[in-house]
Amino acid sequence: MIIHFNRGKIVQIVVAFAANFLAVLFGLVTAWTSPTIFLLQSPDTPLSAGPISDDQVSLMTSVMYLSAIVGSLISGWMTNGLGRKWTLFTSSIPQLVAFIILFFADNVNHIYASRGLSGLSVGIAIVIIPIFVAEIADKDLRASLGNFMGVSISLGALLGKILPNLGGFYLTPIVVCALVAIFGPIIAILPDSPQFLLLKNRPEDAEKSLKFYRGVAKTSSSENIKLEFDELKKSPSLTNQKMSLSLRDFCGAATIFSILTSFWLSNHPTFTGNRVLISYTDTILRMSGTTLDIPTMDISVAGLQLLCSLVSIFLISRFGSRPVLLVSFLVSFIAYCVVGTHFTILEGGQDMSQFSWLLFVAFAVAVAIPGSAINSLAFGMAAEIVAPKIRGVLLSFYIILTWLMGFLFINYFLALEPFWGISGWIWLFASWCLLSTILAFFILPDTRGKTFDDILDLFNRKLPKSWRESSSVAT
Repeated sequence: MIIHFNRGKIVQIVVAFAANFLAVLFGLVTAWTSPTIFLLQSPDTPLSAGPISDDQVSLMTSVMYLSAIVGSLISGWMTNGLGRKWTLFTSSIPQLVAFIILFFADNVNHIYASRGLSGLSVGIAIVIIPIFVAEIADKDLRASLGNFMGVSISLGALLGKILPNLGGFYLTPIVVCALVAIFGPIIAILPDSPQFLLLKNRPEDAEKSLKFYRGVAKTSSSENIKLEFDELKKSPSLTNQKMSLSLRDFCGAATIFSILTSFWLSNHPTFTGNRVLISYTDTILRMSGTTLDIPTMDISVAGLQLLCSLVSIFLISRFGSRPVLLVSFLVSFIAYCVVGTHFTILEGGQDMSQFSWLLFVAFAVAVAIPGSAINSLAFGMAAEIVAPKIRGVLLSFYIILTWLMGFLFINYFLALEPFWGISGWIWLFASWCLLSTILAFFILPDTRGKTFDDILDLFNRKLPKSWRESSSVAT
């Protein structure tokens, strides 16, 4: 698809970039622990209270995911109460406070508090960013701008690896505070989305907002703006706000099939291992017996993830979501098998230092592919394949569940390592990728260019005839 740029599209790109600075911070706080754990456990720790234990490392790394649950729970109220832009702006404040605390931290409790506030911000941001970007974007630019989030998270992960290695413990909070100081005011001066302003019965402000995001002067008249504004006012998302749900909306074989498929898709960020590996990259590589430079490897892994995030945008637009997911699962499975074999042999007492390069390449692929293509597509496809009426409820549940699973996996990663080794975790992630390869091949529909009725029909065809349902039941 060729996009012809005009003033409006440039405005939308700049605004989407500004909104996604919070996604950059999400990636940063997730990856920051990897190069920092070794420092905090060493005699050179910047904490006056001294080095921290493995249990403290686990809680420090995982507590963010617990507070993210709180952030996601309150994000719905904030989005509809404060508005889209003020929710974005407000969610940056906990990050600012978090990194001020981190800068002055002298014991692990300060780091817990900092990570908890970061998680609160992340929980809100992960909900509001796609809503805001989708509501200000042109139809032909919406998908491209939606991909900004995955790229931004990967960019943040790269920064989270580089900054501690480049400037020690204190450079990261300085950079984050500077980012908030730059992008926070930009968000504050933007108009809210036209959809939100219409929901609040402010049609004049909504029209001005639409003109701003389409690059049209407030006093100008445009037939295209008028047509789009009239279409917005008739949108089902605005006219069906009081539509109630019932148990019947979740029934029907094809509907249940699509819900189970979306549930499987939503668990990828945890079960593909990306969150664990990106948080503990440095720790895992130090256990691998590698002779390569650990900080360089750590940064390179995050750099490859960013590159894969950029490449996946092109691949998805060229080939569609299903083929990219299928190949990504298969490649991730193969990479995990190489890493799992390395750690299995190493834990058996063999010297594996001569295979350092092979481990590095396989490990980098095992982190980068799930962290880019798979995670970028998972929630998008999970939303596409369920009925619009139940979509919001299901996605809210999935987001909270994935935060909870992230907390459990990351918190118990080091605690379980003595029992089943790093290899046990790696083979778990490999098994999930193998299962996902099989499921993607046999049950995942190709959603490109299809309506929900078309997608439901594809699920119907995979069921026995006596179980099939009409698309009207689900919608």
